[in-house]
Amino acid sequence: MMKIILLEDRPGRQEQYLDSEKIAKLKALQGLKILLGEECRDRINKLNQADDSQLNEFTLILIHRSALSANGIDTVVNHCQENKKNLVFFSGGISQSLFTSQNFPYLLLNSKDFYQSNMLNFLSKFVNGGTEHITELIYGDSWNLNLMLNYRQLLLKGELGRTEESFKESIEELIGKLPLEDLNKEIKAKITLI
Repeated sequence: MMKIILLEDRPGRQEQYLDSEKIAKLKALQGLKILLGEECRDRINKLNQADDSQLNEFTLILIHRSALSANGIDTVVNHCQENKKNLVFFSGGISQSLFTSQNFPYLLLNSKDFYQSNMLNFLSKFVNGGTEHITELIYGDSWNLNLMLNYRQLLLKGELGRTEESFKESIEELIGKLPLEDLNKEIKAKITLI
């Protein structure tokens, strides 16, 4: 079983975005450790002091980014990079979701998107090893359609050759190396399934 930690220093935010039934399901999820309020702030303070030992047992780390100092953010990012762990930073100040997998799977998204997304299904699948990609958190089962659309955009703009090799390889590993015509057919097929 995979283990997940969720550090949320503003417990009212869960209540703002999730109904009581979803909060209860979240709290009951085996493999998920949720730290809220003061307990969360204690952990955040340790991260801000470059102590990442509390993250060792977790495969997926979910943290309210604004709670961390610059040093804390660096500590978490370095820990995830060194240990190839999945990281999700969420914050109300983030206006656009960002995903990268160049050094480790990393997702940055708005708090509202984090809580109102496919969160509960994703976390349930993740603890049981059933997820294929971290972007399932926001795109659900259509996560690979998003990658295909991004890949197609790079092809159309002629920017694939200028894209970092590791990023290009990670996309091609997930969706295959497809010429534009075949990629368009795959995208059309996925869209008609939605």
